[in-house]
Amino acid sequence: MDDPRDDTEASARALLSLRRIAEALGQPPAAFFNAAEGTDALSDLAATTELLRLWSTLTSDVDRAAVLGFVRDLAEQRRG
Repeated sequence: MDDPRDDTEASARALLSLRRIAEALGQPPAAFFNAAEGTDALSDLAATTELLRLWSTLTSDVDRAAVLGFVRDLAEQRRG
């Protein structure tokens, strides 16, 4: 028989992870839950997920630096 505390502990760990990710992105954790309310939020979440997945495939520090430099430049232009 499964122990319900296992689900509670897993949920608590998942929520803590979600809070850490939200903090790293400068967003409140609620932004993830509100994603279902608007397609823009869902699209952003999907794009962020893809970006992180692709990033994890880069094993070269040189490649990662190039990608990071490109994104920084693009973000600076948009703020600009």
